[in-house]
Amino acid sequence: MSDPDRPAVAAALARAGFLVEITAVTALSGGAASATYAVEALRDGLPWRLILQCAPAPGVLSKANQAQLQMLGGRNGVPVANVVAILEPADGLGEGFVMERV
Repeated sequence: MSDPDRPAVAAALARAGFLVEITAVTALSGGAASATYAVEALRDGLPWRLILQCAPAPGVLSKANQAQLQMLGGRNGVPVANVVAILEPADGLGEGFVMERV
């Protein structure tokens, strides 16, 4: 997958209810099971640091399922990054999700 473009990431977050300006999307090293990107955004004029994960390797837990498990863990007291959006096909970013960076 090529690096996601800023408007597509902003649109995915807007669909999830977050109006933001994306200032940078940077590929991170590693990530054997998925592509991982650092996302720099402005939300209400304040910096909001996010992580975008997408495109799992075959046979790996889907990103939507991973996000749901992460959200379930958070609701039950497990310290996890807050998932803010689960990608949909219309987002044009592949399968994945966006979470706050910790």
